[in-house]
Amino acid sequence: MKIAVTSSHRPSPLVRRFINRLASVLGGERINRGKSSIDELAAELHARGFTHLIIVDRKHGNPSRLRFYKIPGGYIGYITIHGVRRLKPRFGRVDHIKVIDSSEATRFLKEFLSEFPSSGRIGTVIEDNSGRITFRIRGKPYGVQFSWLKVVREG
Repeated sequence: MKIAVTSSHRPSPLVRRFINRLASVLGGERINRGKSSIDELAAELHARGFTHLIIVDRKHGNPSRLRFYKIPGGYIGYITIHGVRRLKPRFGRVDHIKVIDSSEATRFLKEFLSEFPSSGRIGTVIEDNSGRITFRIRGKPYGVQFSWLKVVREG
């Protein structure tokens, strides 16, 4: 199971930094999308063994929405975000992801990431603290933090 993180077309520098840090705390890989359509991107990622995709959209140069896709399978839904805060970047391999189920956003993330191992040596814990999503590794916040406004599920 591999996760890819990319942007909508023409990302701002802030969005690129957000993508790098989000990919690092999820143990994923940042993918340069270029001018590829979502279908072309999904086909390329499937051929490379990826099973999950997150696309970061921008509004006024800031990350504004996370769109979630399973490969193959398609679109699952999105989370509208704001108040992005960059934290210390995480370099190295993350071998599991644990989501603390406490809000609509974390339930959505838990469902999206359900196929990933939930225990191992070095892992990311995703938690919601009063509407703010935080990624923790060994108890310390890493990567990014953001507030969420709305969760929309497909179907």
